[in-house]
Amino acid sequence: MTNRRTFLKQTALNQTALLAIAPASAVLARGQNSQNFVTAQTEFGKIRGEQVHGIKIFKGVPYGATTAGQNRFMPPRDPAPWTGVRDTLHYGASAPQSSASADLSAESEDCLVLNVWTPAIQDGRKRPVLFWCHGGGFVSGSGSSPGTDGSNLARRGDVVVVTVNHRLNVLGFTYLAEFGGADFASSGDAACWTSYMRCDGCARTSNSSAGIRTR
Repeated sequence: MTNRRTFLKQTALNQTALLAIAPASAVLARGQNSQNFVTAQTEFGKIRGEQVHGIKIFKGVPYGATTAGQNRFMPPRDPAPWTGVRDTLHYGASAPQSSASADLSAESEDCLVLNVWTPAIQDGRKRPVLFWCHGGGFVSGSGSSPGTDGSNLARRGDVVVVTVNHRLNVLGFTYLAEFGGADFASSGDAACWTSYMRCDGCARTSNSSAGIRTR
């Protein structure tokens, strides 16, 4: 039978051993994680995603500029090109909405982002692109939700899965030309123009084997 002094001594030794091992484990984990990063070239700059169980994942990739400020109620514009490599490891913002569910990402007018799941990049193959536009009656919803993860679909179907966020409700469908003049002639179709912009991107993605394209 172990006495109290021996028990405390052994416990202290075990804790010391664990503390010595922990930093090495953390370094190893960081090294393994860094090996799971993948990069792709888009029309606006390079992006960095991650590989999870063989699927390359890019989240929050901008396909349009912010819809706030002078771009509010206007047709979508291209995002500003960036230099270096942009991290696309987390979902981008959901469009502003009045009845968002708890699992959606934070809301912002800078919401023209898409998410991509693909089995491979630049492997010489042309894959079908499954473009998923969320429901919600054009007043709510988001493609930035864990419930719309495309990993299994990409893996089982050998397809590229794309989910998107877009303008909703009054910010996407309010016709203001009667009040603001010709500059707002397309304001009632702003969300539809956004839809065309992102569908055009998916079509060009499916016809390209050079990488991931966002338009």
